[in-house]
Amino acid sequence: MGGSGGGFFSSGGSSEPTCAELRFRTTIINPNLDILQNVNIDDILDIELISDEIPAVITKTKSGDVVGSITPSEIARLLECLSKNNTYTATVVDIDSPRCEILVKHAFS
Repeated sequence: MGGSGGGFFSSGGSSEPTCAELRFRTTIINPNLDILQNVNIDDILDIELISDEIPAVITKTKSGDVVGSITPSEIARLLECLSKNNTYTATVVDIDSPRCEILVKHAFS
């Protein structure tokens, strides 16, 4: 079966949240420790899709510094929503360097 799905999770079941409802906690992986030392609880980070050969999701400070990447269990749904031009932010909820936990949610919800 052909198609241009790009491997993203397709919408289907009624239990799947809409892009605006998508919300989850996750941990930043491979954080840049130099940047992380300037990040505080309640800071708002930008979520950005980068598309090289393999799509990835990164977190950035408001000044554009990359904090690290995320690979939550909801990655397929997040990739699908980002590819449809939905915007997400991440609120820092806990830091125990090098671990940084965030709450990801739709930017306009």
